Amino acid sequence: MAALPPEFDLARSKIITRFSIYRSRYKRCSLCIIPSIVRRQVLENWQQAVTDSEPFTVMDAKSVGSARCGDCSLKGWPKVSVESGTLFLHLASNNRRKMK
Repeated sequence: MAALPPEFDLARSKIITRFSIYRSRYKRCSLCIIPSIVRRQVLENWQQAVTDSEPFTVMDAKSVGSARCGDCSLKGWPKVSVESGTLFLHLASNNRRKMK
């Protein structure tokens, strides 16, 4: 997976064909993040930016995940990467907290 710079404009990108929430080996953080909600909010914001002919950057996508989990953002999450035309939003690291 390749990281994308924060100012990369997703709304005008021809290389991104899909969007997905990356699931760590713990699947997700059940304490604070619901990936389907984050995915829906990112796609809504992305579509609105395209409709309004405004840029939608990697930082905008990351801010949706950060808004749902302040603890993650203090530790450098979420992260964004791309592989084979799919944009992945990584919500949490594999070992960011002990799972209960």
